[in-house]
Amino acid sequence: GEAGGGHRVAAVPSLSSLLDGGGAPDPPPSPFNGWTGSYLRCASCGHDRPVRNEAFSDLPLIVGTSATTLLKCLAAFAATETVTDVSCASCGIKERLRAVEEEIDFYKDATARCTDSDVGALRRELRSWEGQKDVLLAIDPDSDGAAEELGWFDGVEGAAGLPRASFA
Repeated sequence: GEAGGGHRVAAVPSLSSLLDGGGAPDPPPSPFNGWTGSYLRCASCGHDRPVRNEAFSDLPLIVGTSATTLLKCLAAFAATETVTDVSCASCGIKERLRAVEEEIDFYKDATARCTDSDVGALRRELRSWEGQKDVLLAIDPDSDGAAEELGWFDGVEGAAGLPRASFA
């Protein structure tokens, strides 16, 4: 026998310690997990949206012929693509700013030429257009609500609708 009683006892971890992670090693990280980043650049005005990061646990690789390599599949996954029919808030802001600035120039010119009592009405109209310009300049084209903020101008005379643009 053994000293101290003569019994051999094997140390067996309890179920609760295994469930709590007390003793079981962490599994190795999967080589298939990671992060991807993507962004949009407007092909019309060149505005870049901020990078959007997303976690992934697999990559949707398209495998073509038997001659396709993993590197070719990864290159195809990471290649630039053109997306059409996407509203660009930056284009919408710039287009509406041009229309508002034309109205401002018109009313400034009209106010400078006018000498009668209609000047007050022209100045009020000019201030209204300048206020619309301030609102447009305050819109962040990268915010998710930019298109809704531009919708405020839908009924404004001289302001065009939100343009469609293609992104690369």
